[in-house]
Amino acid sequence: MRIWANHAHVFPQELREEGSLDNLLLYMDSCEIEGCVAFAPLARQVRELGLDPTVWLAKAVKRRPDRIIAFGTIDLGGSSFKSQVKKIHDLGMRGIKIHPPGQRTAILADALLEVYAEAEKRELFISFHTGPHRSRLASLRVLDFDEIALRFPRLRFSLEHVGGYAGLREAVGVIQNNEHRPHTRGVGTVFAGLTTVFHPRWREYYLSPMMLEELVYRIGEDHIIFGLDFPYNDVNETKEAIKIINHLNISTAAKEKILGEVLHAQIAL
Repeated sequence: MRIWANHAHVFPQELREEGSLDNLLLYMDSCEIEGCVAFAPLARQVRELGLDPTVWLAKAVKRRPDRIIAFGTIDLGGSSFKSQVKKIHDLGMRGIKIHPPGQRTAILADALLEVYAEAEKRELFISFHTGPHRSRLASLRVLDFDEIALRFPRLRFSLEHVGGYAGLREAVGVIQNNEHRPHTRGVGTVFAGLTTVFHPRWREYYLSPMMLEELVYRIGEDHIIFGLDFPYNDVNETKEAIKIINHLNISTAAKEKILGEVLHAQIAL
């Protein structure tokens, strides 16, 4: 089965060796993953190195463009958010990673509304962190993602961790409420990111196999994307996650969509 995965955090080797691009490629080989979306670090994470994280990643992935698709990040401490989105697009990236707790912002903040408008215009995909992260939950209310989908009706985005266990039903509601919206790559603009939901040690995100099967029933396999959360989940955990998906009581076609076809359809050239 051809596997394409979302949600790998990568870092310069001198900053975090286990999260380097070289280690991601080894990780992918170990898990028999053909391609992966890699997220640039947040600006604050590389500030001491004097790097622009988006430019750094764009250069780094040129070594393996057949296997790594890059997503940029926005420096919310900087200026001209519209220009930052344009730069991400012009560097050949296919999307943006937004982590509201890590970036200390609310998803309906004016700066991010500017980002969404420009991302919609340039047909960039956005992956959002959702769910508890020891930060103010009011800053990323799951139902507020429906407001984003309403204001920007052609903007495609994923709810990574599917809202967390606490926000799962609201995430399902947001996905269902926007499954009719057309865009250039299909219909339905909001996707469930199955990232860090397979292991009980992540109790704020864990979904049992029965819950995963119900999720497929509720929203359909055309709006579900498998993610890694590299390097925070190790190779064995990712192999187990793939095994869990392959053992769900769903069709083979559904498994193939979740494990790569949906993501590839949304980000491939």
